[in-house]
Amino acid sequence: MWGDGAAARSQSCLSFDVAELLVELQPSQTTSEPRRIHSTRLLFLQRFRITTTSTILHCNSSAIMEFGRAGVLNEDGIHVDMDRLKKGEVNMAVTFKDGVILGADSRTTTGAYIANRVTDKLTRVHDTIWCCRSGSAADTQAVADIVQYQLGLFSMTSGRPPMTQTAASIFQEICYANKDMLSAGLIIAGWDERFGGQVYSIPLGGSLHKQAYAIGGSGSTYIYGYCDANWKEGMEEEEAVSFVKGALREAIKWDGSSGGVIRMVVLTKKGADRHLYLPDTDYKVRQQ
Repeated sequence: MWGDGAAARSQSCLSFDVAELLVELQPSQTTSEPRRIHSTRLLFLQRFRITTTSTILHCNSSAIMEFGRAGVLNEDGIHVDMDRLKKGEVNMAVTFKDGVILGADSRTTTGAYIANRVTDKLTRVHDTIWCCRSGSAADTQAVADIVQYQLGLFSMTSGRPPMTQTAASIFQEICYANKDMLSAGLIIAGWDERFGGQVYSIPLGGSLHKQAYAIGGSGSTYIYGYCDANWKEGMEEEEAVSFVKGALREAIKWDGSSGGVIRMVVLTKKGADRHLYLPDTDYKVRQQ
């Protein structure tokens, strides 16, 4: 694509629609001469517009390696790390008198770049069994899809809906068996006729914990005290919704990796009921 000689050093304007530009370097024969770009490979994973005003054949190898670590530039000149699509976030699930409530923010990031402001991190795996996903977006989506398939197969063959602990056990088995390859933190919550509302958390590493309420994600660091002070057993639905909304609002306020809107799902014997809230509509403004 890039030629040699005087023609290659002439000024030109090249435009590529690429996701990532991988450059292979071949050492030159003498140490005093800068290394020469030997070949290029283009990976068409996602469309980016990269414009260069001149063809560069000679460059410093350390600069190329730094470019590879930082990622590629999008149209706004922001470095986007395509290898780190993660959900810097906050999510939680709580039990109440008649069931469970799951809640999460909606921000997905690639490094410091906000890739999606309205992500839905609450995933249905069965009618009254849902999960909150944190960590790598690809990993958690793949695990949730597998569990959804397994629970659907179980329901068809047995003729009855699965229990929440069954779903949690499948999640835990997958996460623990692949703990060295997955970046997934999960909260599983649901309602079944035998045990009612239940909440299970699976942190990194694949261990399984049953809890009255669970919080996870980067924003959870800021709300442990809030949850300890305001949590109580046997809350009514309205109280539980207010508790979850208040906790997520505080996490979004203080955590830079959490943001967007607040999504909730209420699971009872009646089924699933979705809620959507803006986190900053009821803030009180202090007058100076």
